[in-house]
Amino acid sequence: MASIQKRPGRGGRLRYRVQIRLRGGVRSATFPTWQAARQWATITEGTLRTQRVEPTREALYHTLGELLERYRRQVGGPAVTEQKTTLLLSTALVVSLWHKSA
Repeated sequence: MASIQKRPGRGGRLRYRVQIRLRGGVRSATFPTWQAARQWATITEGTLRTQRVEPTREALYHTLGELLERYRRQVGGPAVTEQKTTLLLSTALVVSLWHKSA
């Protein structure tokens, strides 16, 4: 469920911070009006409830290939070969397709 809190903004104006806690995740945003905050809360909460979750801003700028390369560098080191990276990528694709069909 969404909660809306009044917060002091610059110049003494009130801002409204919305927090939605649902399914173990938290989304939040700040708005200049209560109406805008309530509208965002309603739309976002409905989206989360139907599991049509939008990617975060950061996720929009990265690819799955970049994620796998970062994993190889940080976790796998030289033991994670290109062949293993390809296997991870194909497994992720199969899982993604399986979730879409369910």
